[in-house]
Amino acid sequence: MSWRLRLRAFLDAWFEVLTIALVVVVLLGAWGTYTTYVDPGTATEERIESSWAMEGSFDHEAVVTESNPVYPRGTRLDNRSVYPTEIAPEMNGTFVFEYEASDGGDLEIEMELAFYRRSAVERDEKELLVWEHREELDTRTEPALAPGTALTEPFRINVSAVENETQQIEEELEEPPGEVEMSVRVDVHVSGTVNGRSVDEERRYVLALVPDSNTYQLSQGSSPRKEFTSTVRVPVERSYSPVRMAGMPIALVGSLMLLSGLFVARRRGLALDERERAYLAYRDDREDFDEWITTMSLPDTVDAPSRIEAASLGDLVDFAIDTDSGVVYDPDRDVYVVFHRDCTYTYRPPNEERFTETTEQADEDSPEEPD
Repeated sequence: MSWRLRLRAFLDAWFEVLTIALVVVVLLGAWGTYTTYVDPGTATEERIESSWAMEGSFDHEAVVTESNPVYPRGTRLDNRSVYPTEIAPEMNGTFVFEYEASDGGDLEIEMELAFYRRSAVERDEKELLVWEHREELDTRTEPALAPGTALTEPFRINVSAVENETQQIEEELEEPPGEVEMSVRVDVHVSGTVNGRSVDEERRYVLALVPDSNTYQLSQGSSPRKEFTSTVRVPVERSYSPVRMAGMPIALVGSLMLLSGLFVARRRGLALDERERAYLAYRDDREDFDEWITTMSLPDTVDAPSRIEAASLGDLVDFAIDTDSGVVYDPDRDVYVVFHRDCTYTYRPPNEERFTETTEQADEDSPEEPD
């Protein structure tokens, strides 16, 4: 029973605020529903119009030329990371270049292959070159290369001879500081038309050669593939998440229903009368002072002429506290009593059954809303 009265009191006190809040939610729900389902509008999206990519890679092998207990002479060792120098000192390599284009192309390819030997030291987090030797291996020009066509260029390096030459250089330079690095470098320059647009790009591809005792290692540098894309901005219809698609109509309908219910309740009467406010005050006092109240049956003397009525349960409990007395509740008579000296102080709460019946009857007698 008390929750209905508290709800009415809350709605009455906050009617204007709740009305404004619900109107705002209705407007937001209407706007969100309209923009989600009726006129979602457009957004700008980037899409790939065309793309192309160029890629360079190395293939390598070494042929066994010396007698050994493992491989017969003439055995080809393909694309290994480590080769034995003593039995297969000569490395045969091939550089492979090609490109792809979504809408066709015609490129001129210029390639320069060179073998580099260099020594450098690091000082203050900077690399300082001590010496460098470049040996040209080959050059090539392809005037018109179509997409998807592989362009190959072979090269050859005698690792044993290279090690000997490098040692001679170091000796002539009186063993300078730094560690010698060796690599095959291929500089590629492409120019022409791809996907209907002019291009002019340069790329370097590196195959590192690392001699180590009786072996040599080969490893290609990173990023052998380079991709290019051309994008265009196009308008597309906006799309929304399932949360918004379901939430906006729910917010609109729900807020309209709540707003309608609020005005119907206001028309039937939200404000509490004096009797209802007294009942709520009694329920609040009963909860607040429950620990001060003892329930037991009392004798007929409760109705003696010396009885004094308290205005509220709170007043009766305050009096009991001030007089160091106890508060007794008699459920048979539905009365709260404090005995002090020769007087009986009492408080009779509102009759909940009659109050409930009266409230429910008032709800039934309220005029119905016209159709």
